[in-house]
Amino acid sequence: MTNIPIRCLRKETRDLISALLNPKKIIPNETGLSRDWYGLAELCGIGGEKIPNIERNNDPTKKVLELWSEKNGDESTTAKLISYLETLDRFDVIDDVKLLIEEDAEYYTQHPEGFTVSRVEIDDKDIITFDDYERKTAGLPPQTYDAFVLFDDDDIGFATDIIQTLEGQYSLKLCVKDRDVLGGESNYDSVIRLISTRCNRVVVVVSPSFLGSPSNKYFYTLAQMDGIEREERKIIPCIYKDYPDMPLQIKAYHVLNYTRLQSAFGNFWEQLYKSVKVAKISSTKSNLISQKETKEVPKKTTESMKLSNHVKFDSEQTKHIETKLPTVEIPISSPPIPSSNEKLETCQKELKKKNSLYQKFRKILNQKTDKQKSVEEVPTINGTMKKKKRFFKSNKLKIAVAN
Repeated sequence: MTNIPIRCLRKETRDLISALLNPKKIIPNETGLSRDWYGLAELCGIGGEKIPNIERNNDPTKKVLELWSEKNGDESTTAKLISYLETLDRFDVIDDVKLLIEEDAEYYTQHPEGFTVSRVEIDDKDIITFDDYERKTAGLPPQTYDAFVLFDDDDIGFATDIIQTLEGQYSLKLCVKDRDVLGGESNYDSVIRLISTRCNRVVVVVSPSFLGSPSNKYFYTLAQMDGIEREERKIIPCIYKDYPDMPLQIKAYHVLNYTRLQSAFGNFWEQLYKSVKVAKISSTKSNLISQKETKEVPKKTTESMKLSNHVKFDSEQTKHIETKLPTVEIPISSPPIPSSNEKLETCQKELKKKNSLYQKFRKILNQKTDKQKSVEEVPTINGTMKKKKRFFKSNKLKIAVAN
């Protein structure tokens, strides 16, 4: 692996190292060193009064690397960093970062001046937060955030828990007005630009005091309109105590209830983290997926029908093959159950038919036709023929019945 100074690592490499070393590890290595940024700071010779300041930083690993580079200059190299990671038993970090460091080394050999070739000039009006100021000095674009935390002063305790947990445990980049905005910035203008252009989500601590503040209601409405225009999920409302009279504009969203989730499932922080970081599928992509599904459905059905209904037989083996067609259950609608009055009417009609004169004459005729089945045969020259008897009398009876 090529050896280059730490200061020449690109932003992607630094961010990956920070994401892997920022989470606190409980089990130490064989020598008792912590297997996170605390152990790295001790190996780099950084300790004492600087540790509390590093703990309060959003990205402690990044701060450790910056202090190490300022202290030792070009002697703080990637080779020493790899050896420190081996001492901390963090071979997983080495495997993940190795390729990126090699790419950075190749870039450094082509541009020895480091990041000065790809510096980005930031206009002063785009410098809103302290992070923007630090990135301007490094030639980087303005800072973007995972979420903006919006809360009232009465809810600062719960808001502080959200900020510390999501930044310390889940390594999210949050923006807080009172902490991150530079002094002298316009209160409304800075928050509007941060919510609409720099922050992917807005975590709102909902309470009666929050909705009683006109400025908070204004920022909430702004975030709501921005989400509607972008057709994406922008607001993540959270409550930490019962709020029975919650207005409809808050009830329209799924609210994360801290007391309910922690007491019943114990996963409030996990749900909040996933709600902030989950990726959004664009509307065009979802439309394409739905169109593909609707187009594929009829094809599958026709193919299955072909397989089930079209069977090929050999001419010699048709007698020995039994085709088993799929049984299709057709729902048969049961006839309506007749009422008692309808039953009586049908019975009376049947009795009338049985007792009518027409039926009586039919019975008499049927009896006579049965007797005439055994008809006498008369000998003739060519054979025998049936003897016609009582021709006039039988026709006379039929005419009477017809009349």
